[in-house]
Amino acid sequence: MTTQLSDKAQAFKAKLADPGNPKMRAKLIEDEAVQEERAAMAAILCQWLADVPNIPEEVLITEEQRMLGEQCVKFRIYRLRSMKNNVLYPATLYHTAGGLVHDMQKEQDYPCALLCQASQSMVISIQPPLAPECKFPQISDIVCQLTRTIFSEAANYGVDRNAIAISGYSMGGNLALLTALDAVKHHLPLKIVMLISGQLDLSLSVRRDTRYNEGADLDFLAPIEMQEKFSNFCLPKAADPKSPEYSPLFSDLSKLPCVELIAGSCDALMPDMRAMNEKCREQGVPVNLTTIPGVVHNAFFMWHLLGNGAEHMAIDIGKKLKAKFAMECAVTII
Repeated sequence: MTTQLSDKAQAFKAKLADPGNPKMRAKLIEDEAVQEERAAMAAILCQWLADVPNIPEEVLITEEQRMLGEQCVKFRIYRLRSMKNNVLYPATLYHTAGGLVHDMQKEQDYPCALLCQASQSMVISIQPPLAPECKFPQISDIVCQLTRTIFSEAANYGVDRNAIAISGYSMGGNLALLTALDAVKHHLPLKIVMLISGQLDLSLSVRRDTRYNEGADLDFLAPIEMQEKFSNFCLPKAADPKSPEYSPLFSDLSKLPCVELIAGSCDALMPDMRAMNEKCREQGVPVNLTTIPGVVHNAFFMWHLLGNGAEHMAIDIGKKLKAKFAMECAVTII
C-alpha cells in the first residue's frame, strides 16, 4: 500500500514547485557556489520557520564552544530549570541536521527542547564543522574528539557519564553513528544510539535499492540530487563513498549497544534506516525501527508545517529515550 502525504505536506510540495521559488533556482555546481546556495536555502528556511512555536519555559538553553585544533565547535545545552546543580542527569548528545553544509543548530532549538522535556534529561546539541571548508574525515575526527571530551568531563556539565545516548538527524545521523562506533572503540559506557532519518550511506546505493526505497520517492524536501551534491561537498577527492569512515552503514556494528531508528514513511532517507535495521539484526544488535506514516524529511524541525496534527516526533523520541534510560541505565526519572 502506497503511503500518502499529509494535506500540509501536499501544500508545501505545490509551493516548492513554484518556478519563482529561489530554492528551485539555486544550483550547486562548483564549490564557490556554496555561499550562494546557503543564502538561498537560509531565506527559504527563515520563511518556513517563521511560525515555530515558542520554546517551553521549562527548558533553559545555554551555548558553549570548544577549540579542537583550529576548529571551533559550538554546542548548545538544553536542561530543565528544575534540574539541580549537585545532581548528575542522563544526557543525549544530538548531532544537528543541515547536510554538513548549513549551520542550522538554532533552527533545531524547538525539537531539542521538546526532546529535553519529554525525556526529562539533558540534551547537548553539537554543530559540526561545515563543508566544503572542512571535509571528511576531519569533520568526524573533530566531532568524535568532542564526544570523548564530553564523556571525560561529563560531571562538569551535570551529566552522568554512565547514562549517555548518542543521536543525530539527517547527516547528523551519519556523524552520530560514526561517533557511537568511536565511543565503542574507546570503551566508553555508551548506552543508546538513536538515529533520526540518518544518511548513513553517502554512496546512495541503498537509496537506489528497490528493496528499501518504497515511499522514498514521495519526498520533495530531500531529493536524491540534493543528497548527492551535499555528499560530494563532504568527501575528499577520489574518496570511495562506500568506505566505512564516510558511510558508517558499511561498518562492523556488532559491538553497538541498543539502537533506535525513526523516520517518516515518505522520508528520502528511510531506505538508510531500513538497511540499518536489517544489518543490526544480522549482526545481533538490539534494534527497533519506528515508522511515522506520511512524513517526509526535515519533519524533525519543521513538524509545525508538515505534520498531520499528531504529536511532534521529538516528543515521541523523548519518551522512547526516557524509557531506554530507565531500562539500560537503571535511571529513575521523575
